Amino acid sequence: KKEDIKFLGKDIRYIKTATPSFKDKDRYFYGSPLFYSLLLAPALFFCGFLFYRKKIEKESADTLGLKSRRATGIAKKRLVLAHKYLKENNKTLFYQEVNKAIWGYLSDKLSIPMAELSKEAAINAMNKRNVSNELIQKTIATIDHSEFARYAPGGDIHEKENFYKDSLDVISGLEESLK
Repeated sequence: KKEDIKFLGKDIRYIKTATPSFKDKDRYFYGSPLFYSLLLAPALFFCGFLFYRKKIEKESADTLGLKSRRATGIAKKRLVLAHKYLKENNKTLFYQEVNKAIWGYLSDKLSIPMAELSKEAAINAMNKRNVSNELIQKTIATIDHSEFARYAPGGDIHEKENFYKDSLDVISGLEESLK
């Protein structure tokens, strides 16, 4: 059985005989500033990476400078641990951590080995670095108090809280003076 052909009006499109109008762009990507920027970007990134890597290697080789830069962070971590011992009411470990924080900070910041670190050496090094006498006396008083309180009986929680705040003030003051 054959079917009749139906004309739908959309099945055959006519061929356009007119000439298409192509538009020339005034600017091409090739040769544009963006093209050259993208062309040079990998080389610039590579040079920047090499410069950054050299800087990191140079800083890593300077162990005294590295210790000095990290001294504040290490001291504050020790003081956070001391605060934890304060909350637990563990007097001996609290004063021991505060003592270690201050001595460790002085050792790292003043570039004095722990074996050679004493009150006199610390005072001399702080005087050479133009730390105020008031701050030096406060630092020595904090060290003396931490050493004395470790072995002395008593001391209420408010006294320990005040001592903790004083030790934070000492380290912050030293950080500002020793920059």
